[in-house]
Amino acid sequence: MRQHITKALQHHSQAIQNALKKHNTLAHACIPWHLTLQWNDIIEYSFLGEFDLLRHSRANIRSADWVTLKVLQLECTKEELVRLNVKIQHLRTYIRDDEIATQQCIKILEAVDAPLATEVQKCWAFHVQCITHSRMRLNILIVKK
Repeated sequence: MRQHITKALQHHSQAIQNALKKHNTLAHACIPWHLTLQWNDIIEYSFLGEFDLLRHSRANIRSADWVTLKVLQLECTKEELVRLNVKIQHLRTYIRDDEIATQQCIKILEAVDAPLATEVQKCWAFHVQCITHSRMRLNILIVKK
């Protein structure tokens, strides 16, 4: 969560610095004075609810649904599911490529060393059972949007 906020701060740093200057200018003009903020203070914040800048804005952003921890966690979970689906596809591709390469090796071994090819095929038969089981599990894991 902190990393996402840090990345967003870095990405939008110029706009945030402009807003910070405007906030500090207006904070001095208010009676009584409002607290001024420094760039280092903003970098330290880990949650949107800590921003005085947002607390005193026209609409209280801190009460919006998208600010609550549960909603933010849900968004992070959705992003993680997308990443996991990509990793699952990579794993499926790796399994397929490994299967093709092993079958090619067995064909080559049959021509060169038949007894060794037979032993490799026995090991491969067990491996195929594991692959089949893994594929079924991966198919279950893929999350549809």
